[in-house]
Amino acid sequence: MRKTILFLVALFLIPLLWHGRAYAEDNYDLIAGKTLYIAGRATNLLTDGDVNTKETLSAGLANAVTYTFPEPVYVYSYSFTVPRNFSPVRFYDEAGNVLAAASYAYDWNGRVLAINNVKSFVYYNVQSAAFQISELKVFGREPPKPPVKPVLTLAASDYNSLTVTWDKTTGVKYKVYFNGVEKDEVTTESYVFKNLTQGQSYNIKVTVTDSNLLSTDSDTYTFKTKSWPDPVKINFAVTPKWDTAYVTWDTPSGGTTYNIYRQDGVLVRNNLGGGATTVHGLTPETSYTYVMTYVDLFGRSITSDPVTFVTLVKPPDVVEPPSKPTIKVFTTDSRAVISWESTGATSYVLYRDGEQLTTLTADQTQYADTDLSTGRLYTYVVEAVNNVGATQSDPRTVKLSISPDMSSVDMPLSVPGALATATSFLSLLDGWVLFAVAVGLVPIIIFVLYWVVNKSKKAPAAGARK
Repeated sequence: MRKTILFLVALFLIPLLWHGRAYAEDNYDLIAGKTLYIAGRATNLLTDGDVNTKETLSAGLANAVTYTFPEPVYVYSYSFTVPRNFSPVRFYDEAGNVLAAASYAYDWNGRVLAINNVKSFVYYNVQSAAFQISELKVFGREPPKPPVKPVLTLAASDYNSLTVTWDKTTGVKYKVYFNGVEKDEVTTESYVFKNLTQGQSYNIKVTVTDSNLLSTDSDTYTFKTKSWPDPVKINFAVTPKWDTAYVTWDTPSGGTTYNIYRQDGVLVRNNLGGGATTVHGLTPETSYTYVMTYVDLFGRSITSDPVTFVTLVKPPDVVEPPSKPTIKVFTTDSRAVISWESTGATSYVLYRDGEQLTTLTADQTQYADTDLSTGRLYTYVVEAVNNVGATQSDPRTVKLSISPDMSSVDMPLSVPGALATATSFLSLLDGWVLFAVAVGLVPIIIFVLYWVVNKSKKAPAAGARK
């Protein structure tokens, strides 16, 4: 008998304990401190936490206490302080349907069995007379709040990509929308859109979803890819001759595939590199207009402004090389004047000691070489040039004098004059052998002069006796 009684007690207590545990976990008064309505009149005396503040509730459903939740909630129970007799509460969903199996949605302990999706409730007096009520409570759980709306930021923009980021929220996954179409689902707070078009605007949106499967959409943002810089036209120049044209151009960074076209579209040269080329096979005294194209860093074909030029007059035909130049050289202390004669040349090249000194035109047949060293030997060669060939003169070697050139000055035969003449002569000699010969002649000259002087002293005067 004792076991039977204990078993029945257990059957009675276990549900109570179970409900008590559930209620304790979510013991949250959904209407505490909020404004209720009695027959359309607002009041907060039923939710102020003071049992001494009461409201009179007239009989009839029209005079009921009502409250509507902003969002559907999960209700575990309800209770009220005064009175505790037969005054029911009805719970309704968003469509206005009564929730729970019975019209009076409470159990014999005054607790509502768990009801979900409660949008509103009505507490009313079914008695025939009015009575006062106080501290109405509805326990349950408010619906989880959806994630915070994500704010998108353009982290990077390139010519063909966009990097979009957003703040971390309560979301566990994010759906990314591109121009209104779902593109991907990610778990990180960033996304890179690739293979886009430069200078193009795109609409981006992100939907964040949390662990409760509640979602929040971001606003739709418009982001634009980076635009290519303006095209850069190349500058080029043409230096024409009678049958050729030398073309030069600048080379922008990243440029490739340089082509030359005539203005009528005929290709002249293609796939050029560097910055210069020579075009052959042109007609003398003819006007040409060229344009250049190239492919820039972004794959665009850029066309230059046109350049017009006229080829030169064709020079006369020449059938043989120029005649051999005859060369003359006149010198002073530090200067040599070279002159020559030749026929059939279109230009001359002057060499000194085997090195090219200068190039002159056909009408220039004399050249002054200055800043030379006195006493040094210099060898000059003149090369006559035309379009058939070139002819060189015989080399001419000269030595600059130590003293001024006096070869054209007449001097009387005297000792000083003889010494000057000898000195001038020595300046033309070179090498130790010639110097030795000159030294050997000096005593002979002195002896001859001495002999002449002594002989003149010994000669008797005119009319003297022997």
